[in-house]
Amino acid sequence: MGNVSYEVPGFHGMFCIPAEGVNHTPEFTNGAGSPEGFERAIACAAGMAVVACQVLVDDKFAEQVKENFQRQ
Repeated sequence: MGNVSYEVPGFHGMFCIPAEGVNHTPEFTNGAGSPEGFERAIACAAGMAVVACQVLVDDKFAEQVKENFQRQ
C-alpha cells in the first residue's frame, strides 16, 4: 500500500493466522494454508468488501471517509 495511501484512502486489514512459526517461515506457510487460516482470510475479506460496498452505496459515509482522510 505504501505511497498509494498518501494520495487516496486505504485500508490494510490484519488478522491472526494460526501458526507455529512467525511470518515468512515454513510453519507460517502451513498455518496460512490451513482450513482455519483460509476461513479467517475469507472473513477478513468479507468485512473489507462490506466497507467497500458501503462507500459505493452511501454517499454520506463516503463523504465522511473523504473528510477524515483529508484531515489526516
